Amino acid sequence: MSTYSALLVFLCLSVQSIAQEVPIDSSRYPPLKTFTTMQDHANMMQQLGIRKLRPGFSGNESDPNHANYDETLANPCPQLP
Repeated sequence: MSTYSALLVFLCLSVQSIAQEVPIDSSRYPPLKTFTTMQDHANMMQQLGIRKLRPGFSGNESDPNHANYDETLANPCPQLP
């Protein structure tokens, strides 16, 4: 039993020495930035190259981007199986 317990202690110590964290040199990385929601949105749009967002649907039917609520045109399955 003592051989088994000695082997167990040796195994635990060896695993602990392997699993130790390596110190990270944080001077190689840029400092962290804390953005507000608006700043984060603007930063992401800049990274993705988006200049402006597409406007949403308009409630005015004379606008070219009005919402289409005509149920006669909304037929996703014209021929049912």
